[in-house]
Amino acid sequence: MNDFNSNLLVFGEILYDVFEEEEKLGGAPFNVAYNLNMLGFSPLFISKVGDDKLGNKILSFMESSGLSTEYVSVDSTRPTGRVIVSVTAGEPYYKIIKDQAYDHIDGKLPEADGLIYYGTLAARSKTSKASLLKLIEKTTATKFYDVNLRKDCWDMNTVSLLASYADHMKLNENELIILTEGICPYDGGYVSRGRVLMEMYGIKNLYITFGAKGAAFISEDKNIESRCFYVESMKDTVGAGDAFSSVIISGLLNDTDIEKSLNMAAYYASRICTLQGALTEDKKFYEDIKEELNAFR
Repeated sequence: MNDFNSNLLVFGEILYDVFEEEEKLGGAPFNVAYNLNMLGFSPLFISKVGDDKLGNKILSFMESSGLSTEYVSVDSTRPTGRVIVSVTAGEPYYKIIKDQAYDHIDGKLPEADGLIYYGTLAARSKTSKASLLKLIEKTTATKFYDVNLRKDCWDMNTVSLLASYADHMKLNENELIILTEGICPYDGGYVSRGRVLMEMYGIKNLYITFGAKGAAFISEDKNIESRCFYVESMKDTVGAGDAFSSVIISGLLNDTDIEKSLNMAAYYASRICTLQGALTEDKKFYEDIKEELNAFR
């Protein structure tokens, strides 16, 4: 295992996904931090919550889960993040509320020389964007950019800037099409689109997810596709992409062969689809998955 496992940073939003019948803790960066924690790592999570009931619940949950709250600051004037989620045919649709606590991440930042995970949503605001850039601009840490485009919460300039720092970039098939629109032919395949994107931003390692059709990895000399894994008791796909990223990062930390890592990540994502929401407090769920992942060849 590489030394930077002890310096694994995750930056971005933590919020509650509000479903029709319940609220579930989420936010892509937090989902990644939680999954990594359940997989046996010790990430430092950097975010902000409100001084309110939901914020207190988050801090208590993190502490009870073994996650450090040292870099999760508290905003006395803005609320803890909330997202309204509707699910149609298993696919989530998000209504993201503006000016939440995570839009104002401005607390102390840890030194970074290992691996940093970040996304796009928290960078929609000047304050959190400035903190993220401060974290990634002057560091030799490996940078993993998980695109996660959300309607009305991103612009091409921000995506281009964040991508330009990344060593590893992950996005889904639809996001790949959006970011290469007008550059690649409409019927361009994922490989040609992916390589155009890599050339645009100097990306050396690109991961593309295709939902039930699995995932792919592209580098200068590789193009690998994962196996597909059937989901027997499908609930929704909320958090599946975050679970995928978590296992890819785990593979980077453990120097796992990329083809094996890609298949493990696709499998883990399929297992998360059996949950409502992105995570569960049932530790046995993760213990069982860890055993299943350890059996991969």
